[in-house]
Amino acid sequence: MTERDEGLQRVLRQWEAPAPRPGLDARVWSAFRRSQGPRRRKWLPIAAGVLFAVVAAHLWMGQPRHSVRIETRVQAAGFRPIAEGKITVMEGPQKQ
Repeated sequence: MTERDEGLQRVLRQWEAPAPRPGLDARVWSAFRRSQGPRRRKWLPIAAGVLFAVVAAHLWMGQPRHSVRIETRVQAAGFRPIAEGKITVMEGPQKQ
């Protein structure tokens, strides 16, 4: 059970808020913009991060990978398949 002040309730029902003074919206927006600071300060860290990611990706992808040279030699004369063969890939001598 809550206590209610009937006199206060009656006054609150009759009370009307005063109308806002002219220019209130402009003053509020102006104060908000001042509190936010310049927009470029917000985007500067984001732009720097994106630029760093692009440069890092370019450098990483631009690095030459180990070149792999595959040579296939086939001599089929007298070839007979094995019942359970195993294929082994071995790296050959490096040519420069």
